[in-house]
Amino acid sequence: MLNKQQLQTCIQKCQSTASELRTMAADAAAPAKHSLDQAYMSIDACIKQCQDALTKI
Repeated sequence: MLNKQQLQTCIQKCQSTASELRTMAADAAAPAKHSLDQAYMSIDACIKQCQDALTKI
């Protein structure tokens, strides 16, 4: 089970990865851009769930 600090660290790493994906998508061609945008949205949804869980700890 993750403690609050571990969850915060995980969220920060995910936010960093999402930011990198967003940057790559901005420069990518259409097929790759779509895939990168989808990956970003998936990670962003996960971040939101983790942040919600964090408030309940």
